[in-house]
Amino acid sequence: MDRQFQYFEGEVCAATLCLDLTLYVKDPFPDIGEGVVEFYNQFIDRFGKSIRWYATESMGTMAPISPRALSMVPSWFKPSSKPRSEYGMFMHSGQTKEGVGDVAFDMFGDRDSSYTNFLRMAVPASYTDNGVQPFLDLVTGAASKLPFLSGHGGYAFILDTRGRFEGKALRKIKEWVPRHPGIDIGKPLSTSWYTLDAIKGVNWLTLLNQDFCKRLGGVESIKTKLGPEAVVHPVQNGILIQAGPKPQMGDVNKGENLPVYRNVAKVVHPVRLKEHRPIGWMNEEATMAWFGRFDG
Repeated sequence: MDRQFQYFEGEVCAATLCLDLTLYVKDPFPDIGEGVVEFYNQFIDRFGKSIRWYATESMGTMAPISPRALSMVPSWFKPSSKPRSEYGMFMHSGQTKEGVGDVAFDMFGDRDSSYTNFLRMAVPASYTDNGVQPFLDLVTGAASKLPFLSGHGGYAFILDTRGRFEGKALRKIKEWVPRHPGIDIGKPLSTSWYTLDAIKGVNWLTLLNQDFCKRLGGVESIKTKLGPEAVVHPVQNGILIQAGPKPQMGDVNKGENLPVYRNVAKVVHPVRLKEHRPIGWMNEEATMAWFGRFDG
């Protein structure tokens, strides 16, 4: 792993680069339990052995992973299970319970919510070094039974949003973000407030359900506007847009401004969110400028 994009506070890894997939859904998790469990299983089947720590929404601190903990998410959606008011799970592969690793799982759903619920997985940034098909297979498998609204996947920073080093981690990420537009800031719990009728934006992979496709003129219109450099994959609930053959970070200091990402952003701009609470070090204006980093 390239330590250029890792931040340590002592022995604690407070932020690190990863490849992530985040999906936003409208339905309460108990109504789409099969899809939630499929998303989780696709991740665990490949990366479950790397997980060291976990916490549910009701736990005050991370605890060592165990077979029982790994079975919690599927058990929540068995027919005999008692409904929960909230469904939250965070797992990571970090060496210490504080901080993170580059393998992680995060989900949160409110049974009665006026905003979206989300599921996120993170895998090592090196996962596509020998080809992107394994990651594409993971994404399409994870989305196969989930009635998602939208989603995104590609390079991202992961940090422990529950930990005491979140502020320091965000200040470090502040140094990286302006230079590398292809690296997302992963805080889906904040973004889930704004993705009921809009999408967050684009990354290497952008997922849209059929309703968003219709609002953009239909799948064929989207394909025409995207041109040949972006590939549109059909998925169960909509489409997956792949911006070029592999994920890229970009580097504005070298003139690498990710033109394919920018073209995808132009095509989906009509359905991009128009507001968002400030993220980290940014005020609202700077936050919205970051969401529009592929514009122009």
